[in-house]
Amino acid sequence: MKKSKNFIYLSVVIIIVLNFLTYFTELNWPYYLLPLLLIMIPLIYNENLNICLSKKDLFLGLISSFLFITPFMIYKIYSNSKKTFILPDEAQIYKILLNSITEEFFFRGFIQENIGNNFKGNIITSFIFSFSHLPALIFYNDPFAILTFFPSLIMGWLYIKTKNLIPCILFHFLANTAWSAVR
Repeated sequence: MKKSKNFIYLSVVIIIVLNFLTYFTELNWPYYLLPLLLIMIPLIYNENLNICLSKKDLFLGLISSFLFITPFMIYKIYSNSKKTFILPDEAQIYKILLNSITEEFFFRGFIQENIGNNFKGNIITSFIFSFSHLPALIFYNDPFAILTFFPSLIMGWLYIKTKNLIPCILFHFLANTAWSAVR
């Protein structure tokens, strides 16, 4: 059953406002509340989150990750000779995994599923996803924050193809790990 568009957009506004609060203030509660809401909203308001350990879907997630992340990594490493490749430590891996799971639950499992698991829904969801990364541009002067639109399109495409959050989470995790590994 599709949820009311007003509730979906209200949820997006709440998430984006909390995201800005985590950057803009020294308050700790938005930082802890944000991942909780990213998981709780879809769990409470969706009857079914599409999570399935399918070999075929895992393979598609891995192949997509390899095809889209590898060229980016090669470019990022070789475009600047001062860049190094350092695997994230355990705490960073945990944070990356938590972000990948919570964001995919919310953006693919809730927003894209309810707006429409189709091309148009993917575009709208990817725009919202990239907008939610705007604080990194504003507060850390990270121009790549807005470019999250493009990996989001791939995660959305994976969700359209598989109706399964696992390949999306896998791609998201590997993309974020690769991004944080090159410094």
